[in-house]
Amino acid sequence: MSFFSQFRFGRRPLARTAACALALVGLIAAASVGAQSLAAPVPAPPKGDNAAAGVAPLTDADANGENGDKLIGMSLEDLLAQEVTSAAKKPQKASDSAAAIYVITQEDIRRSSAHTIPDLLRMVPGIDVADINNSYVSVSARGFTSQFAANMLVMVDGASTFSSSLSGIFWDQALVPLQDIERIEVIRGPGGSLWGSNAVSGIINIITKQSVDTQGVRASIKAGNRQQSAELSFGHQAGDNLSYRIYGNVRRNDGLVDQSGNSLGSDWLGGLAGIRADFAPTPNDTVVTQAELTRGQLHEPEEVIRANLLNPGYDLVVRDNRFATQLGLLRWSHKASDDFDLYFTHSLRTDFGARVERSMGDVSIEAHIRAIPTHDLNIGVSGRIAHDLLTGSPVLSFSQKSNTDRWVTAYIQDDISLVPDRLRLTVGTKVEDNNFTGFEIQPNARLFLRANPRLAAWASISRAVRTPLLLQRNDNYQYGVLMPGEPGNPAPLPLYQVLAGNPQSKAENVLAYELGVRGQISTHWAFDFSAFYNRYDHLMTADLTSITPIFIPNIPFPVGLSGNFTTANNMKGHGKGFEILLKGDVTNWWEAEASWSYLDATETAYPSRAIAVAALIPFDATPAHQLRLRSRFKLSNSFSMNADVHYVGAVAHGVIPAHTDLALRAEYRVTSGMDISLIGNNLLKKATAEVTYFPQNYVPRTVALQLRSRF
Repeated sequence: MSFFSQFRFGRRPLARTAACALALVGLIAAASVGAQSLAAPVPAPPKGDNAAAGVAPLTDADANGENGDKLIGMSLEDLLAQEVTSAAKKPQKASDSAAAIYVITQEDIRRSSAHTIPDLLRMVPGIDVADINNSYVSVSARGFTSQFAANMLVMVDGASTFSSSLSGIFWDQALVPLQDIERIEVIRGPGGSLWGSNAVSGIINIITKQSVDTQGVRASIKAGNRQQSAELSFGHQAGDNLSYRIYGNVRRNDGLVDQSGNSLGSDWLGGLAGIRADFAPTPNDTVVTQAELTRGQLHEPEEVIRANLLNPGYDLVVRDNRFATQLGLLRWSHKASDDFDLYFTHSLRTDFGARVERSMGDVSIEAHIRAIPTHDLNIGVSGRIAHDLLTGSPVLSFSQKSNTDRWVTAYIQDDISLVPDRLRLTVGTKVEDNNFTGFEIQPNARLFLRANPRLAAWASISRAVRTPLLLQRNDNYQYGVLMPGEPGNPAPLPLYQVLAGNPQSKAENVLAYELGVRGQISTHWAFDFSAFYNRYDHLMTADLTSITPIFIPNIPFPVGLSGNFTTANNMKGHGKGFEILLKGDVTNWWEAEASWSYLDATETAYPSRAIAVAALIPFDATPAHQLRLRSRFKLSNSFSMNADVHYVGAVAHGVIPAHTDLALRAEYRVTSGMDISLIGNNLLKKATAEVTYFPQNYVPRTVALQLRSRF
């Protein structure tokens, strides 16, 4: 049982998901049958060398938007043939990766109805995206949906944006302009052997365009009933070997709503400004420098425990929260695989009335060695230091006013060619030493088989760890109050819940078994299937250690009870499931992509001296079933439409019922360098709840008009 469901959400009916699951399975089957009868024969695309994928300059057709005639942009086979870097820390064809990988391409981004990066990630099979409140968004894979989740490692151009303070990543601060993103590589499953701790459930690598690819002026303006945004960039070639891009954006939204679609008094306003320069001193060397400044302000409705203990309950307040980040990056790359990175960020954020100011520096050196043809070796070392200044509030306080964490890591990975171009074994490990959980080791072994040019299979076993957040080691969180008779409180007095951090918290760990198959069914249809079994140990828990009476002056009897919880690692668990993707041409003007992801996960408490043990981040917050159907229609040379249907199963034991979302985008190309689009999201309901929260927030229906221009 979860800490949150046990003490706040004890009663609601259970919702079932079977009907919608069967409906989308039927759609997948119908599409597969219709492919051979409806799809016009088309020649197979050329299989050229994609070594420069995501690096080479855009063609004139790309710059003018002429390649927008392609719908999704690539067949699944071609999508997997493009090169990625996240799976092996070196350029590698996605079709040759021994991992569950999905790539969101430039064309996916351009054609989507997304307003933010988390919105884009909703299209990925097996990824659960949930809007929690006006500032927090949870993005997870294979479980662990929570505002405090830290199981996904998120990077921008290979540089980690992971924050070990209050949350793994603050998605509302991820303000990379969508028009500047080259692609997003998403790996489901552990990646700790290469990327280190906290890559337990997966990796998200947001890869931005080189400045040489963004010459001239590009602008995007979006205006809607609840969301507005503007993006502007200017790129220039300053010499044969030097180019730069100056860019910025601003976003605003009216926040989430109540069940009737009425505003909760929240709003969000933020923006980013930056500059990037790319320099190639030699044909084998590149140097990237980048600087960014981010600012934001938001109003967040929050239920706060009343200070008057004689009148127990909650008051609804609207907090004025802010954030700011400064970033600097220097990267030298040699032959695309040997790297030296120097990275620095300074950030400030207020949340729950508290303030966290963090300065962090990161340095890494990586090398790629191929001494003999059958062994391809990757090695690297890195170090990171983070210093936090902490100011508490009545809701969230800290046992220390400042904190410094440090990490030192090293990894080695060897790709061994057992049968050239057919069978490959990858073995490696990453070792890490930090000052709060000590020594961690994260090994993995992966086997890849290319059965024939159209079919490949892979299997893996790996170990990964999630280290505890500063919040879980050094906090005192006044979580909530349960009135007499509420579920979880049989006492005749109010029960105040207080969660204290534990500096002795251990790292969670997972032992993951995965296998996958990908290939082409026919000329027009391809598939990608992955299955997994994860075994978790030392899961974070909230342990009820004591219940003490609360007295106030001049009253001889207690006015309440204090339920004193401490973070610990007193649960184990397991998760199993699969993700399947089917993609192809229904007709020569209709492309479709259908996916189904399934998760079955549970947790069990270890024997403990605690009065009660509850999961800090429960599995039941993640839906068991998710089904997606994405369609792209080219109706003429100037007009196209996109339709995305997304079914999400019930969560929190039915407290949040299953729901289906519909997103539509209609685009008209005015000229080769200008287009205008009408966009709608969450069109089937006025308001949709995705997770439990107090006060309960709902995602509203939105409609927007977008104008994009390139010149």
